[in-house]
Amino acid sequence: MTSFELEEADGTAALPSIRWGWFVALGALMSALGVILLLRPFKAAGTLAFLVAFALLFEAIELLVDARYLPRPISGYLLGAVHLVTAIIALAWPGITLWALAVVVGIGLIAAGVASLVLRKDAARLGVGGLPVWTGILSIVAGVLALAWPGGTILVLAVILGVRVLGAGAALVATGLVLRRGV
Repeated sequence: MTSFELEEADGTAALPSIRWGWFVALGALMSALGVILLLRPFKAAGTLAFLVAFALLFEAIELLVDARYLPRPISGYLLGAVHLVTAIIALAWPGITLWALAVVVGIGLIAAGVASLVLRKDAARLGVGGLPVWTGILSIVAGVLALAWPGGTILVLAVILGVRVLGAGAALVATGLVLRRGV
């Protein structure tokens, strides 16, 4: 066990309270990306693809870095990998049509939402049990809407994704503040 890890009463590693600032910083970045998506809905699909890819990349980094502190690290690594693969596809294929972007992002959001719901027990041990449920539900709803309306406008996709990224960012800020209190 490193000096940055804490040990729970049952001997498992817990997220250290020293890492609360990372959650807040990453959550603030994600929230800013969500606001950008909401304020600039008429940008080209390529620009939207880059914004979405970077938002998913931020989530992937957070999940992959902190997965080792979860009681079941593999679940965090899997969820991080889903976000990472979705981000790579969106970055590697920036000229894709809105329909293809909606399908790629929709599938990625549904998979990430399901994984978030699976992780809710791990989050409950950290004192933030309801947050993964809400972000998981938001992610699944956003994914289903993206798949249901693949020919929709950039405005619809930007708003759906902006709300989802803003919600996930706010959840990370809240998690960081809970961790700061030393829960």
